[in-house]
Amino acid sequence: MAGNTAQAPVATVWSGLWPIVRGVLWGVIGFLVGAGLAVLVRAVTGMEDAWALEPLLVVGYIFGVAGWLLGVGMWEAWVREWFGRPAKGETPRDWRRFFRFCTDHKVIGVQYLVTFLVVMLLAGLLAVLMRGELMAPGRTLMGTGTFNQVMSLHGILMIAVAVATIIGGFANFV
Repeated sequence: MAGNTAQAPVATVWSGLWPIVRGVLWGVIGFLVGAGLAVLVRAVTGMEDAWALEPLLVVGYIFGVAGWLLGVGMWEAWVREWFGRPAKGETPRDWRRFFRFCTDHKVIGVQYLVTFLVVMLLAGLLAVLMRGELMAPGRTLMGTGTFNQVMSLHGILMIAVAVATIIGGFANFV
């Protein structure tokens, strides 16, 4: 006996990862807008080197993070309400919720922990790179300045980011 049962639409991989792709696109656009704004301000104020790399990276990064957040779903969840418009749709209840902006504390905890694992793997890769450099006397893979940068980045990732992320992840999940 066939009944009238409404089936939920099947979640495809593309529909689940679309917020990440959109976040990356918005992040790149935000970075370019921020870097362009930094160049414009530096040129208008008469600074000698309007294309100095550090201010472009800093301002571009700030705008890029804002673009990323808006791209992954913060626009639909919160920002629309700031302008008096209704928020769009509910957060999906399947695996797709982990790849978008979500206010569920368990989802945020899992997002923290996955981020921790990615950061830990990146820091481990830097440790392998340092070990490869120290495998033989003299310079083998990188120069002295590069080795110091890799060592510093490894330390920052392992201590500051990893510890803060895992504590935040477990605290949010519980």
